[in-house]
Amino acid sequence: MKLFAVFTFILVCSTSLAVLPSYWPAIRNNAAMRDEIIVNYFNLGLTAPEIALFLVSVQVIGISLRQLKRILRRFGCTRRRRRSSLNEVVEAVEKELRGSGSLLGYRAMHQRLINQHGLVTTR
Repeated sequence: MKLFAVFTFILVCSTSLAVLPSYWPAIRNNAAMRDEIIVNYFNLGLTAPEIALFLVSVQVIGISLRQLKRILRRFGCTRRRRRSSLNEVVEAVEKELRGSGSLLGYRAMHQRLINQHGLVTTR
């Protein structure tokens, strides 16, 4: 079901690229290399099949799921094995608590640490 929702989202986005925010990797830098785009999509929290769908529909880059996983492994893009140091996490959480993140719950804070700070940690 999630894959269907992502595919539907891709179809909508491909027809309305003008309304996507400027930070979206597909629009931000058209000259970016394939690997940089893949790492950017990974850092947004997309899974490998979702990244492959975005590459085909938005970037017009055909790539197999196996090759995509090899590229992610080469750049060290893993969800569980590479954890950020405790000091980095504590500093980022304190920074967020001083700013707009003071009203976030633990799940939203965890997502913000992943997306905005590029940290990998457990909830």
